[in-house]
Amino acid sequence: MKKEKGKKPLWKDLLLIPLQLLADLALLYTGAYLDTRIASPEATGHPTFALTILFAAAAGIITAAVALYVLMRVIRFFFRKDK
Repeated sequence: MKKEKGKKPLWKDLLLIPLQLLADLALLYTGAYLDTRIASPEATGHPTFALTILFAAAAGIITAAVALYVLMRVIRFFFRKDK
């Protein structure tokens, strides 16, 4: 006997958006924190906040992926035939 597959509620997917925004804040804070801890006062040259830039890029890519996933789920929800 095969168990019938239940439909996942839409609110659980929509909950990913604020959770992702919190993850973005954590990533940006972590990148900035690590940049301030790694910088050496004896270093010469122009200081670049490389980790902040990398963590911000990662946050942007992950946010775009989550937003695309949620958008596709919402579109599938509204065009589903067996509501």
